Amino acid sequence: MLRPSTGLWRLRAIKDRIGAVLDVSPSKYVWVELDLNGEMIGQWTYTGSMTEWFDPTALTSTGTLYGIRSIDRKRAGIAVFDKTTGTWKPLSRSPKGHLIGAEGDQLVFQSGDDLVWVLASDVRAAESADLR
Repeated sequence: MLRPSTGLWRLRAIKDRIGAVLDVSPSKYVWVELDLNGEMIGQWTYTGSMTEWFDPTALTSTGTLYGIRSIDRKRAGIAVFDKTTGTWKPLSRSPKGHLIGAEGDQLVFQSGDDLVWVLASDVRAAESADLR
């Protein structure tokens, strides 16, 4: 049985699609994307655990989904969702602040009273440089 998540900002919209998280069970979720006519673009199942989970937070204009990674109820950085494998890939580096969403191809972070826009490609490039 699928049921919508409540109490959190679990719905994201960009120019050509709407995405939402549906709860399947306490540790199993489905990310669903619909076009603006309500037609299914895709759905991806992923799991979490009692100690590590991911909160889909930002959907960029390219359709890339980023989320906040938490371990033991504490923020542990951000992750990008790999739609090919249905898994979250934690990023080892992220800008200072709390990921709150996306605008176009930029991720938006809040740090105190300030908002900071960072190109998503720059966040991914920093990750690639770390892997070399």
